[in-house]
Amino acid sequence: MTLCLGSYNICATFFCDPKDDKDTKKNMPHTWSNRRKYFRKTFDLVNCDVMALQELSPEQTLDFFEMFPNHKFFFFVQAQTDDVKAGEIYTNADEIKTNLLGKFIGTPLIGIMYKPNVVVPKKSGIFWYNPNPFEKPTATDRTVTDKGFGNVNTPRGPGYVEFTHVASGKDFYFFTNHAPLSGGSNTRMKCFELENQVIKKMVDSKPFFSIGDRNLLPDAGHDESYKALVPTGTYDWLNKKNHCGAFTTWLSFQYEPLEYHNQMQKDGSFKETWRYVIGTSSLRSVWSAHYHCIIRGDDVQLLGELTEKDNLTRNFLSDHSMVVAKFNL
Repeated sequence: MTLCLGSYNICATFFCDPKDDKDTKKNMPHTWSNRRKYFRKTFDLVNCDVMALQELSPEQTLDFFEMFPNHKFFFFVQAQTDDVKAGEIYTNADEIKTNLLGKFIGTPLIGIMYKPNVVVPKKSGIFWYNPNPFEKPTATDRTVTDKGFGNVNTPRGPGYVEFTHVASGKDFYFFTNHAPLSGGSNTRMKCFELENQVIKKMVDSKPFFSIGDRNLLPDAGHDESYKALVPTGTYDWLNKKNHCGAFTTWLSFQYEPLEYHNQMQKDGSFKETWRYVIGTSSLRSVWSAHYHCIIRGDDVQLLGELTEKDNLTRNFLSDHSMVVAKFNL
């Protein structure tokens, strides 16, 4: 039985939308109001059975409920604030409206969307990138106290669902995550070491799939962080022998600093091979794809041809590529 899994960091409204009329973002194509109409077609084309999501505001989750009435969702609250509680999990629009809409949520939500006719959830939960991974965080400050392994911004950690695959009757675990930037590579290395330790104990002999924005920046500690993320016995979703799209998953939007732009070359390729969205699993993938999802006119193309002119607009559906892989369960 083939299982199609994916992940998409969609870029939250906190980052892509203008703060006021003087904000230059209002003249750029990356606002949520300009992008959201393309998500239904994009996700239908990709046709994943389960999809991890990162960087959602409450308003965006409500749009997803409306756009995908035949899918079901889990949305995970990571940060503790005066308005919301870390570790809360919401599965319908009414819960989002009651508990999150219009409130300060600390850091964007992460989520899992799935086809209920393909997989059925058995249980869900969240743990934190912290030496005490199942102890709910209580600190509400930012940049003061350690939230785990040197991350001082907001608590981060994987949300997960144990699913049963309907056709085969087999169980598997699926994790969505967004690693911290605060603390640098050493922090992320320790986060990934913990993630693998917790997952190993949690899943026992069942297959697992973990994916999200790992923020693996091309700094001095990159290689060590990657080794911690993908230790011996664990597989990277990337299938180098059977892959569609560029190697990179980082695209960048126009408002981001120029040094972070992944420039497009004369031949349509990306200059950098930065890969931030990385999946790990207990099974090898049989196929993988990185879809840059370029918007052309009033349409979106998963692997649309790129030119140097695209450096001027960077009119992608997100500043990250969508990552997709298939597995034989």
